[in-house]
Amino acid sequence: MHTEKNWGEALFGIVMDISDKTKDNVKARVDLAMLCDRPRYEMRTPGPGRKWKKTQADFVLTRAQKKEALEWIQKL
Repeated sequence: MHTEKNWGEALFGIVMDISDKTKDNVKARVDLAMLCDRPRYEMRTPGPGRKWKKTQADFVLTRAQKKEALEWIQKL
């Protein structure tokens, strides 16, 4: 049961883009440049005094999609 719970929570955290629950962080994006050929997702070095900024992944839901999904879960 714990495996299913952990798997479900991880998937929910990734799709809803919950910052504490997702594994899609700056370190993963920097490593992506070495491992894959996906320039759209690569992190570029920020200018002085700036923070890292990552692009939104394709699998993350938009605000309207999140609202619809949560309403559907509430109706269950």
